[in-house]
Amino acid sequence: MIVQLFVFAILAMGFGIYALVKKKQMVGVMFLLMGILLLVVGLVVVYVYPHSWPW
Repeated sequence: MIVQLFVFAILAMGFGIYALVKKKQMVGVMFLLMGILLLVVGLVVVYVYPHSWPW
């Protein structure tokens, strides 16, 4: 589950950058922010529950 969170964060940030390149400003910014939020949530979960780190 935690790895999936990081994968979704990378995919969201990648799509956000792609949308910014394609001149879709609002969609790009929202997906970029969503990716950053998912990354922060994943890092907080790993910090608070270190035993749940998948490897």
